[in-house]
Amino acid sequence: MNKSLPALFAALVTTILTGSAILLIGGNAFFNSNGVSISKTRPTAAEQSTLAEQSAQIQDLQNQIAEYQAREAQYQTQLNEAANRLNSSNAQIQEYQQVLFTLQNLGIITIDNGRVFINR
Repeated sequence: MNKSLPALFAALVTTILTGSAILLIGGNAFFNSNGVSISKTRPTAAEQSTLAEQSAQIQDLQNQIAEYQAREAQYQTQLNEAANRLNSSNAQIQEYQQVLFTLQNLGIITIDNGRVFINR
């Protein structure tokens, strides 16, 4: 027990000194009226210039995005129109094929190697 008493006393003194230092530093920072809060600081001229350049770049990029979105909408419309025309053309081809098939079955025409002959 003799050896543990000085060690306990040393630990207690170290803890008290460290805690006091922390409280003093924290209290000084909290009650310091000379400090400047971040919200009250103004950017320097160089920082303002950089911010203005970044803002202009952001605006340019937003404009490009809007332009690309408009182009995409235009291309989507053109694609839909082309798909509609293709469907319409396919329907017409099917109708023509049915007419040709019927004419062949009736013996009115003969198709040979891509040539159409009218039978009389």
